[in-house]
Amino acid sequence: LFADDSFVRSGAFNEGEQRTALIRYLIARYGGLNVTWQGIEHFEDVRNAHEVLREIAAVLQEYDTFHHPSSSDARVSSWPLLVDSWQTYLIEASPHPEVGAVEHQFSSMPTIHVITATNPDTFRHQLWNCTTNGDYPSISYEALENAANVKAVQIWLRVVSNTRHWEFEPYFDVSGARAVGLEEIGYIAYAQDPGIVEIDLPKHKYNPVWVNPATGEELPLKDYKGEVFSRPTPDNSHDWILDVEREGHKQGMLRSVRFESVDAPIQEVESDPAKIPFEIVDPPGDEIIAGLPTPFQTKLTKSNRATRYMQYVWWGAIVEGEQGPLFLAVGSSGNLTVPKESVTEPGELEILLHAINANGKAYEIEKTYKLSP
Repeated sequence: LFADDSFVRSGAFNEGEQRTALIRYLIARYGGLNVTWQGIEHFEDVRNAHEVLREIAAVLQEYDTFHHPSSSDARVSSWPLLVDSWQTYLIEASPHPEVGAVEHQFSSMPTIHVITATNPDTFRHQLWNCTTNGDYPSISYEALENAANVKAVQIWLRVVSNTRHWEFEPYFDVSGARAVGLEEIGYIAYAQDPGIVEIDLPKHKYNPVWVNPATGEELPLKDYKGEVFSRPTPDNSHDWILDVEREGHKQGMLRSVRFESVDAPIQEVESDPAKIPFEIVDPPGDEIIAGLPTPFQTKLTKSNRATRYMQYVWWGAIVEGEQGPLFLAVGSSGNLTVPKESVTEPGELEILLHAINANGKAYEIEKTYKLSP
């Protein structure tokens, strides 16, 4: 991290030549090590962050001969920085799992999810939701001061280490849980809310195991053969993990060298209004006033199995602005607020609504509003 929040606020990072000298020093000091560059802390809070990060990226391009992975720390997500074309991975820290789930279908870049929760239940939810979104967790020192969270991470490591996790992608043929897996090989489903978990599986022999993510207790099931696994969680008192593996097949794969067994999926985002199964109903009218809560709402126009579960993320891009898209909200309805400090004069706001359906299909709707400070 080139500059934390206090260093940015001090103003010492503002002057171009001094900033370049500092970055060159840090490259010389750490460039020979196994590091990743993470820009500036909470870039969304820095008014000219895009310009500063572009300059940092230019210095890295010139002097970092090892070309280490680069991104920027974010309060919500570094996704808005993709327009500048220098990131090699994303950093996301939203407590809303929808953000990571939707982003993963809009970009093929690897994503690190920064877990900010310290409460054991909330911590576990973030840890496993980000895993089933296909993200890599990053855990704060504060969270690991709690012994229950340390235990949760040890259980996570044990479960994930028994899989081909480096090839896992979100798996959508599931109800009652979020899932990730490698087709025909193994799957992990996470039921944050206990109940019936149903997952469609290719017809093979599996070794399913229920795992308590808080204690590590395992409840193996008998060899399972079938195409639809549908069982209630062992009890309704807490969240559960369902680990479904083809152990025999995995052992066979280990007898040969396989860096990857399938290509990473890349989908084309649907933006044709005629093929999008929902529409924007609110914000009402044609104007949004910065700093004031504004209602937002979507309406399904096609109701089917694919639209039974939709995930929405709302972004706002100030036309003619240099800040990139601003995170506004998640969900199908609620209130969003454009930060007043981000608007200095009347202009236009382009609402970008990103969504995925229950099958992981990605959609994008754009709608422009007048924006008043």
